[in-house]
Amino acid sequence: MPSVMNRRSGGLTLLPLLICLLLLPCCSVLEDRTDCPCRLRVEVRKRCRLTPEREIRLRLRSEVSSTVSLEETHTLSELQDIQFEMRVPKGTVRADGFVGLSRSLRKDGCLMIPEGMDADSLYWVSGTTEARGETAVLPLRIRKEFAGITLRFLSAEEGPYPFCTTIRSTTAGLRLSDGTPVAGRFRCTPTEMAPGCFQAALPRQIDADDLILEIRRKDDAPDDPPRSEIPIGRLIRSSGAFSWEDEDLKDLLFEFDYANAQLTLEVLDWEKGQSITCII
Repeated sequence: MPSVMNRRSGGLTLLPLLICLLLLPCCSVLEDRTDCPCRLRVEVRKRCRLTPEREIRLRLRSEVSSTVSLEETHTLSELQDIQFEMRVPKGTVRADGFVGLSRSLRKDGCLMIPEGMDADSLYWVSGTTEARGETAVLPLRIRKEFAGITLRFLSAEEGPYPFCTTIRSTTAGLRLSDGTPVAGRFRCTPTEMAPGCFQAALPRQIDADDLILEIRRKDDAPDDPPRSEIPIGRLIRSSGAFSWEDEDLKDLLFEFDYANAQLTLEVLDWEKGQSITCII
C-alpha cells in the first residue's frame, strides 16, 4: 500500500516516497471519487507516563495489501506532539508496534524473550480505522505489556542476604499482530537492588499458575535444586487485586516477613499511582 507520511510541525518530510503518489489514482472534484485514496491522519490519543525520548516502532497495514506498507521508528515526543498524514487506498487500516524493545528478539512476527533474561519494559501499540471516506483518523493505543515485580525479604539477621531468586514461567513473548502472549520457556534471575530486595519484569502470562519463584542459597551450585519453590502466580491470582487480562498490567510488590509469618502483596497501578495491599 503506497503512502506518504509528513511531519506537520516544521514542514519536514519524513518519508521521501512522493513517487508512490503516482501509484494512487488522482481524482478531481468533477470525477467519481469512489476509488480515490483516503487522507489518513495518525494520532496518539493516549499519553503514557514514558520519557519523551523513548522510541516507538510503528507499522501500518491495509486490507487491500498483505504487505507492510510503512514501518518507521519515531520518538514518543514526535508522535504525541505531531499529527501524521498519508494517502492510503480506501478500506480497513491497521497499526501495530512497540515501545521499549531492548533484549527481546524479533522473530516470525513475535518479540521473544531470551532464556535467562527478564522481560523488556515493553508497551504494545495498536489501532484500526475504516478509511472509507475522503478523510479518516487512525487512533493509536499504547498498552503496558509487562508487570514489574519486586521481591522483598525481611530478615532479622545482619549482614548480606544469603539467598538468591529465580523466576520461571511458560510465557516468553508477545505476538505483534494482536498483542497476545506467546508460549515459551521463561527463566530469569531478578536483580538484587539491596540486601534481600530483588526486581525483575514479567511478560503478560498465558497460564499464571505456571509462574514460580525459586529460592536458593547464593553458595549453591547452579544445577542444585531450589531450597524452596513458591507458586507466586497462584498467589497473585488468589489476591483478586491483579489480572493478567487487564489492558495495562499493574506492578507487583511481594514482602516476605518470616519473623511474623506474613506475606504481603501490593499491586500498583502504573498510571494512577494507586495501590492495593493484600495480606496473603
